[in-house]
Amino acid sequence: MTLETSPGRRAVARRLDEVHVSGIREILEALTKWSAGGGRPIPFHLGMPDFDTPVHIKRALFAAVDAGYVRYTRSKGFPDLLAALARKLERENGIRTDPERNLIATCGANEAISVTIQALVDPGDEVILPDPAWPHYEYCIRLAGAIPVPCPLQESRGFAIDPEDVRARFSSRTRMVIINSPHNPTGAVMPREEIAAIARLAQDRGAWLLSDEAYERILYEGEHVSPASLPGFEDTVLTVGCLSKTYAMTGWRLGYLAGPARVIDAANRVHLYTVSCATSFVQKAAIAALDGDQTPVTLMVTEYRRRRDVAVSLLREIRGVSVLTPPGAFYLFPNVRALGVPSKTLAMRLVEEVGVGAVHGSAFGAAGEGYLRIAYCCATEDIQEGVRRMKTVLDTLS
Repeated sequence: MTLETSPGRRAVARRLDEVHVSGIREILEALTKWSAGGGRPIPFHLGMPDFDTPVHIKRALFAAVDAGYVRYTRSKGFPDLLAALARKLERENGIRTDPERNLIATCGANEAISVTIQALVDPGDEVILPDPAWPHYEYCIRLAGAIPVPCPLQESRGFAIDPEDVRARFSSRTRMVIINSPHNPTGAVMPREEIAAIARLAQDRGAWLLSDEAYERILYEGEHVSPASLPGFEDTVLTVGCLSKTYAMTGWRLGYLAGPARVIDAANRVHLYTVSCATSFVQKAAIAALDGDQTPVTLMVTEYRRRRDVAVSLLREIRGVSVLTPPGAFYLFPNVRALGVPSKTLAMRLVEEVGVGAVHGSAFGAAGEGYLRIAYCCATEDIQEGVRRMKTVLDTLS
């Protein structure tokens, strides 16, 4: 009997029984296999901007390396980065923070969410989250031994989470509520009054509100509202952000957590024993991103909006497909229920038959069944070719 198969204490931890590989990664693997045949894949699967990181940010990184910023830093991050984050939060989000007490620089928003849940949620606690939602939330909750409580989103409401649906899911074990606006995978943007209602509900019930604002700058209609900026919620709201989407810095892995000092202290202890610190020279480059020229961001968002409109128009030409025009992020969530095929079956057919990496809606939760997620952060030519290929498959079903 080998170590890999022996029972008892050498088994894999039981908490991993319900932690699975993301459906997004399943599509990635299938698309990689399809590409090995020499075809050109259509990358609708990853929320990864196709733009290059702005030049002034890259130059700041090179300068930081040349200056010797290649060693460990304090776990929270360089003081000048934390100060830049504090300026950004006040300038763009209306959130006032003390850089030393209320902020941590993390390895992307992924880690910020993970360490926050580990720091604040105990085994057996419940966490309310949107459904559909980015899979990271559910699995971070499960890794903490807690229980995810999905709150289904309604297409009829533009996929914005309903405060009354959140209220109905509260129990004596609810420790946290998670919101995400603009939203992955639907592109929904929550109205100010509904964000305020959920923040008030969480506060009144003694729960934390975690606001994932990774897509805050990718906004076409409406306004972005940070719940921590609303009066009276400074001590109960946790704000997560990153540079990945805004500045096309997905591989740089730099995010942050802002919140009350006692939460930052707790989260920083988890962060310390997880990664020690964010990468030193990336932290220095992040200052240039936050304080430098924002013109590249404006240009990228303008182009995303144009791509969104192209993709929506083309998808609406396919029989059996309907799609809302999302006000934010860079995702579409077309409804394909009329085709009568499970979303995963459909997504795998699109990969295997025509090399299109649309992700099945069920990868984002039970309420995502009957939808596909399409990331339009790729070239317009890819969008046009991808939807054309999709049409050849979907027309046979409709």
